[in-house]
Amino acid sequence: MRGAPIVFLLFTACSKSTPEVTPEQATANYFAALSAGNCSAIASTSGGDLAKKISTEGCAAAVDEAKSHGLVFVSATGARPDGRDANARLVDVAIKSDGKDKKIIARVTQENGAWKVAAL
Repeated sequence: MRGAPIVFLLFTACSKSTPEVTPEQATANYFAALSAGNCSAIASTSGGDLAKKISTEGCAAAVDEAKSHGLVFVSATGARPDGRDANARLVDVAIKSDGKDKKIIARVTQENGAWKVAAL
């Protein structure tokens, strides 16, 4: 019986460590929310500096800016560790903006057990 608490602690510690959604999926979810103009979903998929900017400038401003550039999300691939923070990943993002194909890098961080887009 003495081993049961240790096994339980190991199981619960391991089960909480990895968010269910990948950094790439989290990035795609952010852009889907932005495209839909869904401020609740934008807030739940953004974190860090991006969340602060949206909070300060307002969700409508972020949505309007994306629409004014004809922003279209294409893909999010290649999540890799961000050397500055073990809980952050850099994700390659392909978008169309102002009628041109563009590549950007999203910084995605773990916050409260979920990946959130922290910077674009």
